[in-house]
Amino acid sequence: MLNTKDIRNIAIVAHVDHGKTSLVDQLLRQADALTRRESTQRLVMDCNAQEQERGITILSKVTAIDWKGVRINIIDTPGHADFGGEVERVIDMANAVLVIVDAVEGPMPQTRFVAQKAINKGLKLLVAVNKVDRPEAQPEKAIDQLYDLFVTLGADCEQLDFPAVSCSAKEAFAYDAFGEVNTENGMAPLLDMLVDNVASPTVMDEQEPVIQIHQLDYSEYLGLIGIGRVISGSFHRGQKVAVNAPGEDARFCQIKEVYHQQGLSRVAVDYGVAGDIIALTGISDIAISDIVTSRGNHAELEALEIDTPTVSVKFSVNDSPFSGQEGKVLQSRELAERLYLEASHNVSLHVTEAEEAGVYEVSGRGELHLGVLIESRQREAAV
Repeated sequence: MLNTKDIRNIAIVAHVDHGKTSLVDQLLRQADALTRRESTQRLVMDCNAQEQERGITILSKVTAIDWKGVRINIIDTPGHADFGGEVERVIDMANAVLVIVDAVEGPMPQTRFVAQKAINKGLKLLVAVNKVDRPEAQPEKAIDQLYDLFVTLGADCEQLDFPAVSCSAKEAFAYDAFGEVNTENGMAPLLDMLVDNVASPTVMDEQEPVIQIHQLDYSEYLGLIGIGRVISGSFHRGQKVAVNAPGEDARFCQIKEVYHQQGLSRVAVDYGVAGDIIALTGISDIAISDIVTSRGNHAELEALEIDTPTVSVKFSVNDSPFSGQEGKVLQSRELAERLYLEASHNVSLHVTEAEEAGVYEVSGRGELHLGVLIESRQREAAV
């Protein structure tokens, strides 16, 4: 069975277009974590259609690789502030953050945003200076600028003493940023840095199983899937558990299956051990921030902190003369059900009834955040 000391949980953050997803691609390839079919694809972590078309990460995702006997859970996060809710609800699962910065552009506004979240959580910082293969690259300057940024954001002495690699996701090499240039070892130096400089997860001393849900997924075959990091104890198939939500009575249910990531695949396991990031099925009404534990155990954890929305739009069914000619949502009840379902896992999205009958006010973090929501609904209606 997997041991807690052999686990590393790392979130990867970066400004948009600094090569974060390409770098994760190369890490998966270096560790032979992709199938033959997956290895022929590019930007494999951007599996959402809009992510592929827009060239940005929209949803946080978890992948995992095995490197020198250590399991590395990699949490890929969006780089745009409009999707900051995706960062805020998953960063608590990590013990360290790998900050990726462009060797030409240096730190950018979104670098500041995502780094601030990590520093506020007290997470260990690691740095990867990407795109050093470009002729105009200045990796030393980028590191100096990043150091100044961390100081400005209030990083402590331990966070400022960060290890760093210079790398190229395009050319698939990395080397110690404070040592000699060596492009012969592929991405191994970056993986070694993650294993050697990140501590294993901190877990509670008690043996009772406890996990807080940070992500939700849905499968037509498995139903709603809750994802989180095991804080103590372990979870197994068929286990009877209690689900505690803030301000509500405990709900009792039974876990059907326990999964963890292996590359891009979700693999069933006998036990989800303390420190590992796992997925649970069988809990039909599970929600973000819910605490799953053994029956009779009263575990209390703070709800996940999410910044408030800044922009809102109103949604209503089509009541024009052309209504009913296209699309499937024809009643306000159907519209409300779909919007509330989206808000259940898109935690930075707020849905409320407007004063007008059949109209719903949807608040998000920015124009891009709401634009992606609208585009997704349009595509659903066209199917």
